[in-house]
Amino acid sequence: MLYKRIIQITALAISSAAIAISNIDFATAQGLPLTTQPMGNAQSVMIPDFTQISFENLPKIQVTTQLQQQLSRLLSPNALTSLAIGSFVSPDRYLTVGSLQSLGLEQMSLQVIASRAGVSLNNVSLGQLGELTSQQTISSLLQSLPDLSSQPLSQVQPILELVTQKSGVANLAILNDELSGFTVGQLVNAFPDLGNLSLGSLGEQLNSYSLESIAGFAQLPLGNIQGASGVVLSDLNATGLGKLSLSQFPNAPALLPNVRFGMVDIALGNREKNRINPISGGVTEAGFQAVSCDGNNDCPHIEVTDFAGGYYTGKQWMTASQQVPDGYGFLGGLFGNRGPAGNHPFGDAFRVTIESLDEASGTITLGLRFRWCQRSWFVDLGCTPYITPPLPLVVLQEKSAIPYAVPSNAAVNSSISTSKPFSK
Repeated sequence: MLYKRIIQITALAISSAAIAISNIDFATAQGLPLTTQPMGNAQSVMIPDFTQISFENLPKIQVTTQLQQQLSRLLSPNALTSLAIGSFVSPDRYLTVGSLQSLGLEQMSLQVIASRAGVSLNNVSLGQLGELTSQQTISSLLQSLPDLSSQPLSQVQPILELVTQKSGVANLAILNDELSGFTVGQLVNAFPDLGNLSLGSLGEQLNSYSLESIAGFAQLPLGNIQGASGVVLSDLNATGLGKLSLSQFPNAPALLPNVRFGMVDIALGNREKNRINPISGGVTEAGFQAVSCDGNNDCPHIEVTDFAGGYYTGKQWMTASQQVPDGYGFLGGLFGNRGPAGNHPFGDAFRVTIESLDEASGTITLGLRFRWCQRSWFVDLGCTPYITPPLPLVVLQEKSAIPYAVPSNAAVNSSISTSKPFSK
């Protein structure tokens, strides 16, 4: 996984202009399921229906050369094998457990995921969990599961098989006799090199061992499993993860408590310049901050009229074509700390972006973009900018209602608070 390869990666920053975007036709693509959110005064706004959105029903995107290059810096070689150029893949094939850390996925165990999805783990093998299990070594399992240290080796069959292969003893009964008094912890203390043996060394044989063959593994929060944050979501589909609606996650996405509601007053195209009253921007270590579109740059945007009136009327939400400071830590720097402008009315799990704008018809198309985050027991690599291929959300016309979060650096009236702090 990426944290294992940090030393091998140079500090080369990737130009944001080279970052791939989806080739989804936003003019014709079907948006996500929506629901009506009341906002007072007998008015309402359409927002995603998170009870109906799961990773197995999100739209697929086509893998481009640029996207594959981008993913090669984030995913393992094994995960990349299913992402051939030209293939259409669902987001769970390129998003990782760390991508959903803001939704609380790392707080969930395999057992909790399966329970919420209505899936039995009785028939789920270690081999069905991809790199979540294959990358585990005897030592990493001991760190995650301290009680494993006192387990007799003969009662932990996958580890016994690893030791059998390493020892070259063909007759398992002979090995059992030789190590009958050993616990897993005693074995690694006596032969430290054996701690580096990984379950992946068992190959297809890993499919013959149930989850319960390593007691306690299914009950571990994913954040307590070494390397879990870099594992692609599809590796956990055997537990039912793909079936979970976003509303079933611990930190389910919802409108922020102090979100504001506005109206798409007018959509303005590339002729616009020097827009300095933004409500769009990026997320850095300082949180969600608005970024103006200065100088002689093209500044396509919408102007928003706040239904409550006052300061926020006439604010500008730039399209995703504007690149803003975004991301933080090692992963942010890997992509130049630049990402598409947008807003975060639902928190920082994903960004709402304007992916297309037609000034003549007054039409805009909103999309959702995720990011990649990764941390291990010893280091937090931060998060990339929100550079995943956009997923179509909804098409709006001028005079439509739209929710938005107040950036933390916005000048506000004394009666208006800034947006909820964003996780990092």
